[in-house]
Amino acid sequence: MSWMTSKKKALPIIDAPPALAELEAHLLQLLRAQPHGLGEYELLKALQNAGVAGFPPVSLCERMPLFRMHCLLFHALYRLRERLWAERCYHLQISPLRIELETYQAGCAGLVAYDALRAYYADWERLERTSEAEVTELLEKFWGRFDALHKRNDALAALDLTEPVEYALIKRRYRHLVSRHHPDRGGDNTKLQQLNAAMTVLEKYYG
Repeated sequence: MSWMTSKKKALPIIDAPPALAELEAHLLQLLRAQPHGLGEYELLKALQNAGVAGFPPVSLCERMPLFRMHCLLFHALYRLRERLWAERCYHLQISPLRIELETYQAGCAGLVAYDALRAYYADWERLERTSEAEVTELLEKFWGRFDALHKRNDALAALDLTEPVEYALIKRRYRHLVSRHHPDRGGDNTKLQQLNAAMTVLEKYYG
């Protein structure tokens, strides 16, 4: 059985198969070179361009290959996060839209006892259980977030906000502006449509 189809449930930090250890090393090198972090799409393209095992030069629009690369990437990222935390050198912030190395601070960014996403990506049997329909749904969410990545600044501007901003503040600001501009209160319907369109983008990115 190859290392990519291992049925181990845990994410052991030591004794990693050579190909997986190589992937982790490559990821660490990429992230060190980008102090502001990278998105998943950027990481996938970089790994493809470097010819890293498990990341063939196929179109990222091909559903099943993208799903397998996505799972492999996040499996490696969560392993790497645990190792870096154990070594007390970095905290690895992980999300589909931004993967970033942060300074290690004891007691501030420790790993929780149970992490649902970590458990999800640790399970390699998922590759066999996930149907094409489920993959389609996952990829639609991925591309929705990717599209929102490029539209978020304009969407924030429509709400008179700029980065950095918390999602809770975005929602409060949206509700306030919708109340002010609602046609039933003498507001502008065009402005209301703009607010709704902006919030649709921001929900995909921050929600």
